[in-house]
Amino acid sequence: MTRFVRDGFLKLEGLVPKELCDAFRAAYVADCTDDRCGRARLPVVPWGTPLLDAFDDSEVLSRVFSLPELAGAIHSLLGPRCKVDHHVMHIREPNQGASQHLHCDAMIDARDAAFDIQIMIYPQDVTREMGGTLVIPGSHTRKAGETSIARYQNLAGQVQLTGPAGTVLILHHNLWHAGRRNASNCVRAMYKLRLNPTGSQTGHWDMSGYDAAKAGAPKPLHSPATCKHDVQGQLSCFHPWADSRSAHLDIIQRTRLWRLLSGDEDFSVHHFLSRLENEPA
Repeated sequence: MTRFVRDGFLKLEGLVPKELCDAFRAAYVADCTDDRCGRARLPVVPWGTPLLDAFDDSEVLSRVFSLPELAGAIHSLLGPRCKVDHHVMHIREPNQGASQHLHCDAMIDARDAAFDIQIMIYPQDVTREMGGTLVIPGSHTRKAGETSIARYQNLAGQVQLTGPAGTVLILHHNLWHAGRRNASNCVRAMYKLRLNPTGSQTGHWDMSGYDAAKAGAPKPLHSPATCKHDVQGQLSCFHPWADSRSAHLDIIQRTRLWRLLSGDEDFSVHHFLSRLENEPA
């Protein structure tokens, strides 16, 4: 959970088993060479449909989202009864001419901490030559409007995500990302589902080992390469694309997000947020 709060995404390699990946490609990807074909094969799901009611039992997607690991991750981040925002199939033809520009799938979001998630499923092996998805770790804390960040190229610390068939990415809705150019001779497919919470997002994950007093003990600021594997250590690091001053603002936003997910209203990293809240009567 600290990695999600710090980086804005989780990568679950090979989560969807091979037989489900094969069925997924046969149902939604086979013989398609563009987005329109793939999208036409998806079931129509109106905005606001509860995820549990979104897909008929006969749909491959129903089997995918019934996988315990994936269902558990969704529950941990959004809580029960989340709803569908939209879903879409992205299909990239071979020998593509250009990469997608950097963007986030949100207008400037005024929410302090509450968030949606986007689930990206890759039903085939994705190599670097095939492109995959580029993400900017930690960028989910920066408020931006969709394509206003398109001018940025090759940020320090960016990660091109590839992996075996069945790999699943779970993204904070505000994470900066882009589809990379498919330079291979194969069609590349990716399914994306955005989900919205319908209630509190607090305390729906395994917190049995969480010690609030220990989590609040300050640690030195540092880069991700040297951060410690504890709450304070993970959330006090800074990413290489951010200068040290603006990284403090990222840490404040992470603190808000951690408080939302943990319910620990006293948690703070280096008292950055606590100072802002100090308004004696």
